[in-house]
Amino acid sequence: MVSSVLIVDDDEIFRNTLKGAFEKRRIRAWTASNESEAMGIFRENQPDLVMLDYRMPGLDGISVLREMHVFNPQPVYILLTGYGSIPMTVESMKEGADSVLQKPCDVDAILAEAHRLIDKKKKRVPGMDESEFRSYNLNILERVGIEKALKATRGNVSKAALLLGIDRRTLQRKMKRIF
Repeated sequence: MVSSVLIVDDDEIFRNTLKGAFEKRRIRAWTASNESEAMGIFRENQPDLVMLDYRMPGLDGISVLREMHVFNPQPVYILLTGYGSIPMTVESMKEGADSVLQKPCDVDAILAEAHRLIDKKKKRVPGMDESEFRSYNLNILERVGIEKALKATRGNVSKAALLLGIDRRTLQRKMKRIF
């Protein structure tokens, strides 16, 4: 059952409309319009459901999804998009999205999808406690680490490799494979 939701979208009207609809159904809802705000709310509150817009100014929902999923893979992650495509859907699923929904979307449809996904996650390994469902994908962890190193060095591959403690050519091969 969904008791809390984080809505990350650059469209203030859409965010607030969804928030109101969730709160009307007695579901705690938080909203965020950018990555830092979203990560702060996510880390502090650990929502059951995370809804991310695919296209936002300055970032895309997949990069936020990737960081959140590494921090906590347990919530249901739904990516919202008005620009759906098969490659985007495949990429988002690889990065941890449980579902991709087309905008605009109905709150009841979102909740139905979220409940279906929660049931699916619980059935993965019968008898396991919910806290044991955490799975850490090494490729995602590696990608996040490389992205942070590149960001810290302003895109300088040689300096990022030094920061990561690996050879520059190794970092380039990893980047070619991961990105």
